[in-house]
Amino acid sequence: VSRVALAALSDRWNASGGALALDAAVTGYTSSVAQAWRRLGGLSAFGGMPAHRKKLSMPAQVSGYKYIVNVEGAGWACADRLPALLTSDSVVLKQASRNVEWWYALLQPWVHYVPVDAHWADLRERLECLRKRDALAARVAAEGRRLAQALSTDAALCFAWNVLQRASRLAPPEKWEALAKDVQRIAASGEHGLEMRPL
Repeated sequence: VSRVALAALSDRWNASGGALALDAAVTGYTSSVAQAWRRLGGLSAFGGMPAHRKKLSMPAQVSGYKYIVNVEGAGWACADRLPALLTSDSVVLKQASRNVEWWYALLQPWVHYVPVDAHWADLRERLECLRKRDALAARVAAEGRRLAQALSTDAALCFAWNVLQRASRLAPPEKWEALAKDVQRIAASGEHGLEMRPL
């Protein structure tokens, strides 16, 4: 529903002819997308539904945009989209969400991204702020890119290793032995250059 709500907001903003344009669309329809669109009162000239767009590669999606919105979703959108957006030269506006990835503890609002309400209530305000404060926008984009570039398979394996070590203190060792052996085997393979150290 978040994606549909953003597409509806895009239609409204663009229909009003204001200074702030928003380029958001739906790339695939299901009956639940159509129902959500009708509930939100979509204003598109395309029979009440937003314009359908084909799915694009990540570079094609972000190319040419100064500000990019990260919309929470399922699958790839949750796990890989935010780091990919952060590596662009754009400022990422991240929708508030209960979803958490392993590296979110490193993520700081107004440092690596600009926070946006889960229902887009403050999106216009955030965009207007960024347009007026170019230095802030450039700094947030640069810091977000720096953080995303530090995320790696090595970092993910280190995180998994630390979680396993801490969890092993809470449960009988036999519950964790198989998983710990898999992580050790991957790290020992040398493919990732991971050095495992006790906490």
